[in-house]
Amino acid sequence: MGGGARNVGAQAFRDWVKRTAATLPMNGSVSNEPLAGWPASSASDYNPSTVYSSSSFPTSTNSRNVWLQTSLATAGPVNRVNIRARCTSYNPCVKNGFPVSYHVHVFNGVWNFSGTFTQQPDNLGVVSLSIPQVNSATVIQITPAQLGTDNFGNHYFQLAELQPAYDL
Repeated sequence: MGGGARNVGAQAFRDWVKRTAATLPMNGSVSNEPLAGWPASSASDYNPSTVYSSSSFPTSTNSRNVWLQTSLATAGPVNRVNIRARCTSYNPCVKNGFPVSYHVHVFNGVWNFSGTFTQQPDNLGVVSLSIPQVNSATVIQITPAQLGTDNFGNHYFQLAELQPAYDL
């Protein structure tokens, strides 16, 4: 193997680390609508087996403007958001309640719109989004534009983790 093959492997490993590791310490999560027994705090506990969920919706429309936000332990730059889906099984991840499309905002005294995304989880249940850098960020927020469904076709907003990150 030449040096180029090693560099490709190193880049693949770096990309995997970005997708699976929270690089900034979190302080907790809140939502304007947690389902009983599915608290927002589950989205910032570094445990993909605990899950945040909203109450169910009659359609894929986020008619109640439900959102989930995670606070950083210390204000700092953010240019990536790692999201872990609720997976009912792995390899590949069978996602439940992951939004079809969603808005990301970052707060640093004012809300900064990072974009609307449709990227879906990989086989590990992870989405890693590059976003415009926000310095001194304190909160990241995700709001579903179009809700996903669970295994029974019910519309929910469910996430296992919402993690701010910064690429060096």
